[in-house]
Amino acid sequence: MLSKNKAQKKFKKEMRKILKKKEKEIGYSPYPFSDDNFYYQNDASFAKKLKNFISYGLILLMVVFVIYCISSLFVDYTDKMYSSFQNENYEDTIKYSEKLLKNNPAHYDALAYKGVSYRLLGNFQKSLEVFQTAIEFYPDNIDILNELAYCNYSLGYHYKALEYYNQVLKFDAKNVEALYWKGHTLLELFEYDEALESVDSLLRLGYNHTEVYNLKGLLFFNQNKYKAAIESFDKAIKADYETYSVYEDAHLNKIYTLFSQKDLKGCIEFCESIQEEFPHNTDILYYMGDCYSLMGEYQKAIKCYAKASRADPENSWLVAEIAMQLYYLQEYTASKIYAQRTIDKDPENLLARELLKKLEETDLPEAERIVNFVKENYLYLDKVEDFDTKAEKFMSKDKVEYQDIYEFIESIRIEDDLFTFFIWGEYYDEYIDEIEKDDIEYKMLGENYHYLRFDSFTRGISGKFTNTIKNISSTESSNLILDLRDNPGGLLFTATNILDTLLPECISSYTIDRNGYIDTYQTTYDYFPFKHIYLLVNEESASASELVALSLKTYLPNVTIVGRNTFGKGVGQTVFENKENRYIIFLTDSFWNVKETNILGKGVQPDLLVNGTELQDFLNAVMKN
Repeated sequence: MLSKNKAQKKFKKEMRKILKKKEKEIGYSPYPFSDDNFYYQNDASFAKKLKNFISYGLILLMVVFVIYCISSLFVDYTDKMYSSFQNENYEDTIKYSEKLLKNNPAHYDALAYKGVSYRLLGNFQKSLEVFQTAIEFYPDNIDILNELAYCNYSLGYHYKALEYYNQVLKFDAKNVEALYWKGHTLLELFEYDEALESVDSLLRLGYNHTEVYNLKGLLFFNQNKYKAAIESFDKAIKADYETYSVYEDAHLNKIYTLFSQKDLKGCIEFCESIQEEFPHNTDILYYMGDCYSLMGEYQKAIKCYAKASRADPENSWLVAEIAMQLYYLQEYTASKIYAQRTIDKDPENLLARELLKKLEETDLPEAERIVNFVKENYLYLDKVEDFDTKAEKFMSKDKVEYQDIYEFIESIRIEDDLFTFFIWGEYYDEYIDEIEKDDIEYKMLGENYHYLRFDSFTRGISGKFTNTIKNISSTESSNLILDLRDNPGGLLFTATNILDTLLPECISSYTIDRNGYIDTYQTTYDYFPFKHIYLLVNEESASASELVALSLKTYLPNVTIVGRNTFGKGVGQTVFENKENRYIIFLTDSFWNVKETNILGKGVQPDLLVNGTELQDFLNAVMKN
C-alpha cells in the first residue's frame, strides 16, 4: 500500500468537514465513500471486496465464453448461408457453408451452395473439388453430376465433361441442361453431328430458345455451312432468350458468318441495322471496318475503327488497324504515328510490329525500293542478264523520273514476258478511275436466266458478286450467265472468292513462285449451285477471267464456255504503286494452275464458238444450247 502524503491528509480533512456538515443538514451521509473508505487503497475491506468482485467477474466471463462456444456448436448457419447467396455475397456463403460442413461433412445444401458460389466467383477448380467431395456422398445426384460436368467443361477437360453429361442423360434423357451443354462440349471436340443430335433433342422437347438456335448456328458455322448457320442465327435473334448476352452474341455470330461468306455488302448492311440496338458494342464497328478494308474503301474503314477506338480506348488492335489503312493509302507518316501509338499501348501487338518493319522500307530512296521489289518478286529473275549492274546504275540516280523507271523495268523484263509493264501519268489516272467505277451489272434475261458482268477483278467486286448471287432465289432451278468478255483479270483474291461462291469444297487453284513454293486456294463447303452456268469469253478474257472459267469448267459438270479462245495468261502478277507520283509497276511473280493445268500461251477453249462481237450473238448461242 502507498503511504498518505500531506496533500492527501489535507484533502481528507477538508472532505470530512464538508460531509459532516451535510450529514447534519440532511440526517445521513450523502456519499457512499464517506469517511475512511474514500481512499480505496487505504481500506483493506474494500480491496478485499474488489478482489472478490474481479474474481467473480472473471469466472462469470469464462462461463459466458464457454456457453458461447458450446452454443455456437448448435447455431444453425443455414439461413445465413441462404441469405448471403440471395444477396450475391458468395464469399460469405462459402464461409457459412464451411461452418455447417464442420458439423456435418455430408450437408447437402452446404456442399451445393459452396460449390456453386465458387463457380459463380469464377474459381472452377475449387468448385470442382467441392462437387467431387459431394458426389462421394450423393453418387447418383443429377444436379451434382451437371455441376461436375460444367466445371470440367470450363476448365477445358472436355472428354471428362462429356462423360458426366452422358451419366446425367442415362438417368434423365430429357435433362435440358445436360443436352444443351453436351452440345457445347461436342462443339469443342469437333463432333458436330452428335452435337446436332443434342440440339435437335432440345428443339423436339420444345426448348426453342435463343440459346439453342445460337448453338445450332455455331455448329453449322464451324462446318463452313454458312447458309444454314445464318438461318439458325436469324431464329436465335427472333426467339425468346434467357441470357441477354447470348442474344447479343447471336447478332455478332451472324455478322461473322456474313463476313466469312464474303458477303461484305450484306455484312455492312446488317451491322448498320443493329447499331442502335447495341450502341456500346465496338465489335460491330470493327467488323464494318474490316469489310470496308477488304473492299478497298480504306477511308471508310478508318472512320469505323476510329469510332470504335474512341469507345474502347484500351483496344490496341483498333489503333493498329487505323495504321494499316493509312499504309494502304500510302500515308506513311501518319501510319507510323498510329503504329507507334499501338506499340505504346501494347508492345506485343503483332500487326503494329510487322507494319513498322514494312514502314522502314518506305524510308529508302525510291529507286532502291523498286529494285528490292523486283529482286524479291520477279518470276524470271534468274534469266535477267546483268541484273546487279542494271540495278546499280538505276539506284545511282539522285532522283528518278518516269522515263528512268520505264527504262529500268524494260531492261530487266525478259522478251517473252508480256505481263511485266509500267504505266504512269494520265494512263495511271485512267486505270484508277476504272477501278473506282467498277461494279456488277446484273439483269434478268427471261424467267430463269441471270446475267452478270463486271469489267475487272478489283478488290470490291467479290463482295458485290456474293451479295448479288445470295439474292437470287432458288439458284438450283436458275441459269447463270457470267460475262467475262474483254475482262483482263485483276486480283487473285477476288477470283478465288468468286469461285468460293460457286464451287463446292475443292482446291480451286494454286500458284507456284520462282522458288517452287506453292500457295493453294481452297473453297469452303457452302456454295450456290445453279442449274447451269454459261461463261461468255473472247480473246481479251485473260488472267483471273481464265482462272475462273477453267476452274468452274474443271469442277462442275454443268458449265458451258461460250465464245472464242481466251488470251492465255497463266501467270500471276504483283504490283508496286506510288499514289503520290501516279504510277504503278505490274510484275509477273508466279504461275497459276488448276489441277496441274496451266493455260499460258494456250488459253481456255470454248464449248460453243461465237464469231460475232455483240452480246446478242453470245446470248443466241446460249439459248440454242
